Amino acid sequence: MELIHTCQIKFEELQLEQYDLIFAVLGYQPRCTYLARHFEDTNAEKILFDLDCPDFIEDLEKNENIFSKLGFKKIECLKNNIDTIADILKSKTARHARENFNILVDYSCMPKKWIAALIDYFNSNDFSFQKANVFFSYTPANYYPAETKVDVHYLGPILGSEDIIKDKKSVSVIAGMENCPKLSSKLISKLKPENIYAFIPETPAIQDYTASVTEVNQGFLKQLNHKNILSYSPDNPEEINSILTSLCLDLRIHSKVVILPHGPKPFGLISMLLATRYPDIVLWDTVSERKPIGMEGEPIDIPIILKTIFTDDDDPDSFYN
Repeated sequence: MELIHTCQIKFEELQLEQYDLIFAVLGYQPRCTYLARHFEDTNAEKILFDLDCPDFIEDLEKNENIFSKLGFKKIECLKNNIDTIADILKSKTARHARENFNILVDYSCMPKKWIAALIDYFNSNDFSFQKANVFFSYTPANYYPAETKVDVHYLGPILGSEDIIKDKKSVSVIAGMENCPKLSSKLISKLKPENIYAFIPETPAIQDYTASVTEVNQGFLKQLNHKNILSYSPDNPEEINSILTSLCLDLRIHSKVVILPHGPKPFGLISMLLATRYPDIVLWDTVSERKPIGMEGEPIDIPIILKTIFTDDDDPDSFYN
């Protein structure tokens, strides 16, 4: 199959769909159960991935009880293990007999590596059904300043092991900005890019976040041409897609494009989908240890939904049916 279409839909539209499978992640944040609460009465099979987080045991147990009452089956999955994701998808899609396969994914607390693996699974395999509709749901939450002192354990591609540093082309980096400038600066220093573009999230609902991101990255941003500093709204994935696609298509003509999908999850999701459409675009990230503070994660708005469609149908209009 291949990715052929993405579009943002309203939360009300999401609730009208029928699903074969629902994925959620067990976390300590209150928002991790928000979407699940709205899909209590559904015939979909519900899978809950347990990250095995050692912190905030009381909050984790509270959320696990909620998921259990909502009919979710818990499966342990290590943060850097993508095989579990692929194995579960393989077992669920192999016996699917209908024309379409609908899956709802709450990626609010999901590691980026898992999201990338899920997208890659549908984009790289053939199935008995004609179309896979993958609905990605992100619940915005409140914000508290995060720990800026982190230990970085890995710098490199999210999936695979491509060493783009040895590529003959110059490198252009598109960096999503977040509250920990150390992560982006380490990646950029390793890649030694010719061009750097910074994407800053503008979140009207939590203005302190935008101000904080800008402030902690001030030293880095001062080194860039103002034309290379772009803003985006996490609430509008289609806008992110338009800005990011336009920039990447220009840059990839003469350079190797590397995206650092830091910041709010919608920016990371759009980056992964873009790299799926254009495989020469590379996604790099960090594996780090940042101690959570336990106060963040209270839902502040309804989920942001992005519908993606994968198919092997030769008819370009068939996805509308």
